[in-house]
Amino acid sequence: MIKSVDISELELVAKYAYKLNSIPQHKCKALPTDYEGIFKQFERMIKHPNDELLISTDGDDIQGVLALLVDPEDKYLEFVGGVFAEDNYVAIAREFFEYIKNKYKGYHLDAAYPEENVQAIDFMESVGAILMDFDYEYRINKVDFKSLSKGNNVIYKC
Repeated sequence: MIKSVDISELELVAKYAYKLNSIPQHKCKALPTDYEGIFKQFERMIKHPNDELLISTDGDDIQGVLALLVDPEDKYLEFVGGVFAEDNYVAIAREFFEYIKNKYKGYHLDAAYPEENVQAIDFMESVGAILMDFDYEYRINKVDFKSLSKGNNVIYKC
């Protein structure tokens, strides 16, 4: 069963996604790599009027997580991270796709996965997704950010 996450479930869902995102074969792009970052991103999504944080559940346990950025005006969906499922990935991903197909008919969907996440890439190809392009991914943590002075890029002519 697919359901929206409420604020009382946020910690449990963030821990589930963090655990899987730290394993290369489950890793998803566009998701912070630290627990606190995932928690904050999921919290913003729960509070956003259009975005959805979804779980697949058997009633007791989380079977999978999917975070969706939703733009109804442009009929656009984006997986924020992607489908997370520790077991039965294909079955859980299909369940999420059925939900999306029914609720967001006519929307354009983008998803990004690193090459190590073979199960997600194979699943996306199995549902007819087309690889658009490989890209570079850059991330910088607040503590690593180097401040630039205003004159660093100035070239002086004599």
